[in-house]
Amino acid sequence: GEVVGRVGERLKTVKTVRKNAVRCLEFLVTASPDFFKNRTGGSYFDDAKKFLEKKFGVENVVSSHVHRDETTPHAVFYVVPIDAKGNLNARGFIGQNRNTLSLWQDEFFKDVAKKYKLGRGVKGSRAMHKKISEFYALAKRETPPPPTRAGLLLMSEEERLDTVKTLHAQASYAKAKLSVLADERKKHIAKIEQLE
Repeated sequence: GEVVGRVGERLKTVKTVRKNAVRCLEFLVTASPDFFKNRTGGSYFDDAKKFLEKKFGVENVVSSHVHRDETTPHAVFYVVPIDAKGNLNARGFIGQNRNTLSLWQDEFFKDVAKKYKLGRGVKGSRAMHKKISEFYALAKRETPPPPTRAGLLLMSEEERLDTVKTLHAQASYAKAKLSVLADERKKHIAKIEQLE
């Protein structure tokens, strides 16, 4: 409700709002769980907000919230895309295709993420979010043998992609499990030391 109210207030400054106009843009800023192991992300999220304010204007960034209720902290920013002429103009800011958004990611990496030694996401990645049930189904599959060069050539693109997805899910699952086991190990060591 608060966000909708702020967007509405900002829209009052626009002369005309087309029926199909983009009234607000939502930006999600996060990083890998490893990045947040020993930090809250406060300055990272502050720099992300400054990046958006520089791009859109301070007055157009109407809301920002940092969420720490999940494993990985993330920030959500809401921006009303009003240009210098006072018109709603989302296309003028974010363009019409994926290439423009990729350039935005390049800029964000250069201006913000690089400062925190974060990597740039893989350009042109076909990675897709999966439902948790699909992820665990992949993780529980039998590990495919490493494909030989000849085997890779004989596979269809879909088979290669499926093999990579399976290996990636299994690696992520193993890494998460290892982290849990390491924490449990520390607790057991502490108990042993206390008993001794």
